[in-house]
Amino acid sequence: MHNHDFEAIWSELKLTLEWHEDFSLFFVFVENTQASFALKQRLDDFMRSHSKPLRRIKPITQTDLPNKVIDEIFDANAGHSPVWLALTQVDQEGIWDTLRAKTLATLNKRRSQLEDIVKSPIFIELPYTCAASVVTWAPDIWSVRQQIIELPSNIKLNTKLPQTEAETSNEPLLSSLQLDEAIYQTRAKIEQLQSTVTNQGKRHLSIALDRLGDLLSNIGQLPEAKAAYAQSLAICQQLQISLGDSPQVLRDLSVSFNKVGNIELQLGDLPAAKAACMQSLAIRQQLQTSLGDSPQVLRDLSVSFDKVGNIEQQLGDLPAAKAAYAQSLAICQQLQTSLGDSPQVLRDLSVSFNKVGNIELQLGDLPAAKAAYAQSLAIRQQLQTSLGDSPQVLRDLSVSFDKVGNIELQLGDVPAAKAAYMQSLAIRQQLQTSLGDSPQVLRDLSVSFDNLGNIEQQLGDLPAAKAACMQSLAIRQQLQTSLGDSPQVLRDLSVSFDKVGNIEQQLGDLPAAKAAYVQSLQLDRQLQVNLGDTVTVLRDLTISLNKVAEIEQQLGNLTSAKHLHAQSDEIAAKLKTL
Repeated sequence: MHNHDFEAIWSELKLTLEWHEDFSLFFVFVENTQASFALKQRLDDFMRSHSKPLRRIKPITQTDLPNKVIDEIFDANAGHSPVWLALTQVDQEGIWDTLRAKTLATLNKRRSQLEDIVKSPIFIELPYTCAASVVTWAPDIWSVRQQIIELPSNIKLNTKLPQTEAETSNEPLLSSLQLDEAIYQTRAKIEQLQSTVTNQGKRHLSIALDRLGDLLSNIGQLPEAKAAYAQSLAICQQLQISLGDSPQVLRDLSVSFNKVGNIELQLGDLPAAKAACMQSLAIRQQLQTSLGDSPQVLRDLSVSFDKVGNIEQQLGDLPAAKAAYAQSLAICQQLQTSLGDSPQVLRDLSVSFNKVGNIELQLGDLPAAKAAYAQSLAIRQQLQTSLGDSPQVLRDLSVSFDKVGNIELQLGDVPAAKAAYMQSLAIRQQLQTSLGDSPQVLRDLSVSFDNLGNIEQQLGDLPAAKAACMQSLAIRQQLQTSLGDSPQVLRDLSVSFDKVGNIEQQLGDLPAAKAAYVQSLQLDRQLQVNLGDTVTVLRDLTISLNKVAEIEQQLGNLTSAKHLHAQSDEIAAKLKTL
């Protein structure tokens, strides 16, 4: 089904991304460049909220394809940021089409490396007219695609592009096709302003450098973007010396520090990112002291605390992350008091409670985690009452019920966990009815059935547990049919067969248990062929071999059991060397 409503496309994509943080492949066929730019903006905002800013790669000249672009994709210094590869250039001679085909064919040959090295989503943007050709250019990566996104000329685009704190000038947002010209014009502007001596001229130069940094970041030139941001920051610091701590000077400074922090995060330098974001936070606290608790000041503060919390969490300092998230939550609650229960205020609150819950869970304080998750759930139920059953509202609800179920299970209240999981399952079945069998909807459903199966198993109702796990298995087989043998699909299937085998063994049906375990083992071996001897693959293989061996032993097939145990021991020895 081809959906030509931008908001519906974004809702489905966001659901997919919230599930899939590892490697996944998306093809984006573009006819409407405004829609393409809006999608990139949404993606960048979403990824930044997860501390993984979008890395945009766009060939400037024909000589960039395929080698330079391929090198940028596999750049080990770029971290695990998601990639947007723009291959949208066209010409009358068809040269760009030939280069596109070569680039995709090269990626196709390096499919396994893509999955192993680029451990984040990859978006490949192509002209709308290329849709029929990609399957012949790159059949392997086409077969493991996560989603196809079509942005035709007639797409329903009732969306206002979000503004960011970086927009200190009134220049219009640009489509991806205008980036090259924009970089040229911005460099020319910077050249003109280099000799300026007035404070106003210096501020304009700082703005132009920030803009150049944004544009260079958009095309993946991160070191160059960092240099531009650093120059802009230096000018802001000079202006602070000459003009003092006026609100405009301070806010410019805080934005500059955040830009430096963002680019350091993209480059993988967490200590440098933290230092810059802490500087920005300190300035925003200074603005709060001088300007009071205006909504803008408070929102800026909340964003800064969230940025610091994300970085502290990545650095492994959970108490510091907890403190930052708690500060952000307190500000969101203050905004609720002053602004009321607007949907944005409420959703910000629910996200803050979930962040606090996640940190408490990592710190081992289960009652505190439960309280935070319960607050988030209550807010999302309030949003459902006011906004109705939109896909975003419903998926947020299902996630909250899952979190509540997980925490109840850890606290030992199995009936309460089952009730929460059943609520989540019912919502996901409702989403399936309204959205159809999208990969995200189906994966969510399979997880819900797995959760229910685990609960029924703990409650001792093995037939009910088997029925739930068989439902999950059927969904994952459906996903294999539609998506092909991607690593994620194969891993999910292997886990499902393993769960079915466990239950059959408990039920005493050893031949059925053996059949399920053998299926799981075959899938693990297929993953070994596709991915090589990774730690995860080898570990899963040893588990599967031992389970099949155990069943063979119970069935009296001692020679087979001995052979399987020997294979497991050989792989275990290999694991110790990795």
